[in-house]
Amino acid sequence: MKAILLLVFIAFINNSYGQSLLNSVRGLYSDAAVQEDSAKKMFRMLQRITETDDAVLLAYKGAVTMVQAKYTFNPITKFLCFKRGKNLVEKAISRDSADIEIRYLRFTLQSNLPGFLGYSSQLKTDKDFLVSRCPLITDAVLRGMVINFLLSSEYCNSEDVKKLQHAGGSSISR
Repeated sequence: MKAILLLVFIAFINNSYGQSLLNSVRGLYSDAAVQEDSAKKMFRMLQRITETDDAVLLAYKGAVTMVQAKYTFNPITKFLCFKRGKNLVEKAISRDSADIEIRYLRFTLQSNLPGFLGYSSQLKTDKDFLVSRCPLITDAVLRGMVINFLLSSEYCNSEDVKKLQHAGGSSISR
């Protein structure tokens, strides 16, 4: 009985730590694209995440690995950061392609990367997926992140905007 209680307690602690880490990483993600310190902090936080860990955290690790390329000058290092990050994001997608947050991360990356990298083939698919599933996002912070990014992107048409405004309430506008 004590062993079962110990296992339940450890699972609870791990879940609490994972949720805390996820909330911290979410807070840093948008800043990481414009502030090197935020990118470095986020990268350090996710350093121990492996391919067997939570798929969402793996996707964030891939995303911040790609963002690191922005803060390096060596073109080879930039490309290696991109390639490593892309592999991590795609592994997360293959593990859970229905996860809204993982698809959101890939959409943010693909919509901001230079076209010559050839990593933009899922833009429309991910945009359509996100627009259709925004009303299903129960986490208000995540829903706001997704809707605000979609509305600020150049990929949403007027019908998408109406759906997103309806999903996010009247306070979110383009």
